[in-house]
Amino acid sequence: MKTYPTLFVYFALLISIQTIYAQKAEECLFRCHYLYQYASSERDLTRPEGLRFQRVVLDIGKQSSFYYFRTGYLAQLYCDSLQNEGFSWEEAANKAVLRFGYKGERANRIYKNYPQKEQLRHIETLWKTFYYDETLEKPQWKMGAGRKEIEGYTCGQAICSFRGRNWTAWYTTAIPIFDGPWKLWGLPGLILEAYDAESCYHFTFRGIEKIGQEEPINLIKRNWIKTTKKYVKELQELDKKDIHASFRQVFGTDFMSIGKDGKVVKDDKPNYKPIYIEK
Repeated sequence: MKTYPTLFVYFALLISIQTIYAQKAEECLFRCHYLYQYASSERDLTRPEGLRFQRVVLDIGKQSSFYYFRTGYLAQLYCDSLQNEGFSWEEAANKAVLRFGYKGERANRIYKNYPQKEQLRHIETLWKTFYYDETLEKPQWKMGAGRKEIEGYTCGQAICSFRGRNWTAWYTTAIPIFDGPWKLWGLPGLILEAYDAESCYHFTFRGIEKIGQEEPINLIKRNWIKTTKKYVKELQELDKKDIHASFRQVFGTDFMSIGKDGKVVKDDKPNYKPIYIEK
């Protein structure tokens, strides 16, 4: 990934206007790339191949930012374009799988300073796509004494307790953007690495690129369902405990999984202990 250690001139433009918000598509000035490693259950903590992972990005504009799983996002845009051309959802999804490996967006998406200043919009797909808005909570960071280098940037250390987990973050003042992956932000420079004390979640910076007007930060509007954070949390827990129960909760009906032998496949998850990034 190409990095830009000398982008300070561009970043200076952002400092005075980063917290201003306008309710319209805005230019994406920079795209930060991260490797996101995570555990979805306690079993993942002992996998021989290590934690699960995704490559996620943080798009940064003058007013807001957008954190998302880019491959799934591109797959969804591709699906949408094919359906606009007359393909059925199933046809479009199958083509998206062949091209991207995914049918569409699955991982959560997070907008900071959207739909207005000091607000956060969380978008989650659980059979259907739900969203909720909440106050943009700032983690209460305590500065540490540690120093290290990440991708050529000298980084300082900070720690905090946030959303039920104890986090360590490494940030660089060489990139004076007060943002970071997921819901982490508020340090005097871009967060390049962050991990929790239980080693369940780990974000690692992989590079930054200048984008420009060709890719604005825009909330692509679909038939999403407005809900509450409490409901999303309950549905997450239900989905990991009993996939049929979560399906019934969303659609009011059930389904059966049929194996190659023609028999019903049991979806039981004995001794399954899920892990959540927000406790």
